[in-house]
Amino acid sequence: MAARFFSELSEVPGTVSAGEVETPLGRFPAKGVQDGPATVCIRPQALRLEAAGSHLPGRILRRHFLGEADLLEIVVQGSEQP
Repeated sequence: MAARFFSELSEVPGTVSAGEVETPLGRFPAKGVQDGPATVCIRPQALRLEAAGSHLPGRILRRHFLGEADLLEIVVQGSEQP
């Protein structure tokens, strides 16, 4: 996949149906994508953490200090992998 060349990606399994993809992170538009299994790619910098109870529950498994940023491994409800 070309997107992996440009930056890290978190890959989340999903299922496309009626123009939307259902994932453990929620539903997202998938216009023009054939129904069936899919992989949703998310750039880590596109995610943000918020107070417990405000959105999708998750648990931080590991924190890696990278100098200017921290890399967090998070597992969310409905997913078996970080």
